[in-house]
This record gives sequence, structure tokens and C-alpha cells, in this order.
Amino acid sequence: MKLLKCPKCGELFSDSYKECPFCAEDEELAQGGKARHGRRIQRQKSPSIGGPVLVIVIVFLAAFLVYAFFGDKISSLFEKTDKPSVEDVTPAPSPTPDTSVTLTLDQQTLTLVEGGSTKLTVSGAENCIWTSSNTAAATVSDDGTVTAVGAGSATVSVTTADGSFSYHGEALSQTQVLGAYEDKLESVYACNIPTPAQSMETFSYEATQRKAPAVKVAKPKVLIPAFPGTNCEYDSAKAVRDAGAEPEIIVINNLSADGIARSVERFANELKTAQMVFIPGGFSGGDEPDGSGKFITAFFRNAAVKEGVTALLEQRDGLMCGICNGFQALIKLGLVPYGKIIDTDETCPTLTFNNISRHQSRIVRTRVASNKSPWLALTNVGDVYNVPISHGEGKFLASEELIRQLAANGQIATQYVDLDGNATADVHFNPNGSLYAIEGITSPDGRVFGKMGHSERIGSGLYKNVPGEYNIRMFEAAVKYFTSSI
Repeated sequence: MKLLKCPKCGELFSDSYKECPFCAEDEELAQGGKARHGRRIQRQKSPSIGGPVLVIVIVFLAAFLVYAFFGDKISSLFEKTDKPSVEDVTPAPSPTPDTSVTLTLDQQTLTLVEGGSTKLTVSGAENCIWTSSNTAAATVSDDGTVTAVGAGSATVSVTTADGSFSYHGEALSQTQVLGAYEDKLESVYACNIPTPAQSMETFSYEATQRKAPAVKVAKPKVLIPAFPGTNCEYDSAKAVRDAGAEPEIIVINNLSADGIARSVERFANELKTAQMVFIPGGFSGGDEPDGSGKFITAFFRNAAVKEGVTALLEQRDGLMCGICNGFQALIKLGLVPYGKIIDTDETCPTLTFNNISRHQSRIVRTRVASNKSPWLALTNVGDVYNVPISHGEGKFLASEELIRQLAANGQIATQYVDLDGNATADVHFNPNGSLYAIEGITSPDGRVFGKMGHSERIGSGLYKNVPGEYNIRMFEAAVKYFTSSI
């Protein structure tokens, strides 16, 4: 193909045309030529932007390289010639830090100033201890005098052997302070009732052998019935699970006769595969009518449930335990101290209203009187454990003859004790007035255990302000009863 130049219009066109399409009289030919001519003109009018961008990039890179290699020299051209070099500059001396310490006590407000700034301000300063390992310290005497003692600690108060409180030359006994706190309502809600005159003995029974199951189980199953008013089922389940068993909470439905029937059927069926039954604390049925544990007792006396409990204890060597409300139910069923469900009468022991005539909620001290029970196999006779209590009906009553029989057979498991570890009737240690300070008892072979104190309420971080041992390890011992020899 060759290009020809039109002598008329001067446009170039292909030799495939017979004549110049731009000057042609043929309309179609002319339109085709003008269209192509228009596109050619348009291409000529659309300048490329690639060139300018490339130039900018090259310039930028060149400037970067120049600064990278010659930046210091270029910067020095713009600096003042009279500016001293780095080597000529002598650093100014650092100010000497203020390490002085001032400890002042004014109107029971402790102020610690260290290094010229206030580090600590505490009200009620006589109850505080400030410790510093690298600065001077001071002590505050009873009359408020601040005395420097050098590096170490500043003791703002101390605990005295006699339990008195002294400040600025004045002293108050612990009894005076406690009296001021309690006496305001003592005439309405008595805290310091007289100690009743009654026989008292601290029992001890060291087990030489314990009942053991015929069949071991790797992970015992524990049934925990939750009755209307029960409030400790979750604490109980956690304690059981932490010890290595598998808890199963069964809610007892009492909204209708059909609900109760279904609950009975389910509980009886689950009993067939369980190794333990744990009746938790609470206030089933609001402790009404006329005393605690009535609904729980009625439930366990159902023929199907009673048959299942009997099979668990007598045929499969199972365990049972009841705490607080659960203990009340066990004792009214006869499971403690007799080891089976019976029709109780006036000769049987019972739990009744506290001597103080109201609910008690506090931490008490209990001593292991017998470790015959598998539940107490990890304890020693004489061990003392702190335990929280919360009940209005925890006073253990029984005839003198029966109590002597229980003690001789090692069925008195735990007793409330004073600071010296002795059983007592003093309301400050025996919260309900139980005879012989009895807190827990067992069945004849120890496999059924009932107690008032909430030993399931254990865990890290609890009771920090009341020192003592809280973990009686009864749940761990119960699991080991089924999993290994103790």
C-alpha cells in the first residue's frame, strides 16, 4: 500500500482509493475518509502523559541521592559560622535531686513528702503501715511524735498483746470498743447472752479402720437436689467438681402434683447410677411450717426415692452428706445417726432454734472429734477448721445417753471450740447452743455425714480478714473413697 497526496486539498490517502476521499463527490466515500481523518486528528490532539511523569520521578530520585550522600555538607552551608561544634559544648551540671523524706502526722492524717513532692496522704493514719526500701523512714509513737529511724519501714501502728487501742496517751480496751459497737441494740437484739450451765466435753475418737466400697469408680457421680428455697447448690457443685467428682443438680419442681411426680421419677432413676447424694443448704419451703427441712423430708420419704437411697447405702456402699438445711433433713429422716430412713420419734435427736432466738451468720471454729467417716479421712483428730455458718435452727439436742453412745462409736464428728480448741457453750464460739457443742454427726459406719457449717464455701481469695484453715478437704476425701485407698 502506498500513500498518495491529493493535489487539491493536500491530504494523504491510500492508493486503494481511485481518488482522494476527502474531495470525492461520492458521498459514502467522502464520509469514510472524513471519519478516518477525524480520528487521525483526534490522535494528534491527545498528548501522552508518560513523558512528564517519568521526568518527575527521575528528578525526585536524583534529589534523594544527592541529599543522602551530601546532606551534611549542604546543611552546614546554612548554619551560622559562630555556632560552636558539639565537642565545644560543656554540659550544664544536673541539679542534685531532693531525697529528703518528711513524715508528719496531723489530726490523724499521715502525710509523706519525698523528694519535695507529696507521695502519700492517709486519713486514720494510726491504722496504716508505710514501707520504703531505699529512703529514710520514721516511726510515730503513741503520743504522735515522729522519729526518724533511717532506711527501711515506718510503722504507724502496732498490734498489742492485750488487744488495747492507744493513741496520744489515751487507751481503750477491746472490750470497751466492742461494747460501744454492740450495746446500742443489745436490748433489742442481744449478742452477749449468758453462757448456759451445761455439761461439756471435748471428744476424741481416732479411727482404726473405715468402710470401703466394693467397686471403685474413676469419677464419682454426685446428685445435688435443689428444692424450693435451696441456695447453696452451685457452691456445692463447684466444691464437688473441684474435688474430681461429677455433680448433677436436679431441680425439684413443686408447682404442681405432676411436677413433683416427674421430679420424683427423675431423681429415683438418677440414683441408680450415682455414687453420692449431697443435700445442700438453704431455707427449703421458707423453713415453714413449724421448722426446717419439712419438704426435703417429705420428698425423701417417697417410696421410689427411699428405695433408691436404701440401695445406694446398703447395696452399693454409697455416701450421703447434708449441710445446714441438708443436715436438718438428714437428722429428721433418721439417716443420721441411724444410717437409714426411719420414722423418728421423741427419742431421736433433732436440730432446733438457736439459743440467741435469731439467725446467726458468722465464722466459727470447729474441731475434728472423730475421723471415722470417709468424709473426714484426710483430717486428724484435733484439727481445727474455720467455717462460715448461716442458720436459725442449728442447736443439736439429744439425750445424755444417746450422746454418750454416739461419742463412744465415733459418730460425733465435729464440735464448736474456743480459741484454745476446747468445746464450749459460749455463744461467741457456739453460735446456737448445741449440747456438747456438737456441730456434725455421722451414721454408725460414717458414710452419712451431717453438719451445720458450710464447708462447701471454700475458694481462693475468701475470708482474707479472718485467718485460719478453711478447707476440711471433705469433698476430696469422698472422691478418694471411690477412686483409691486412703
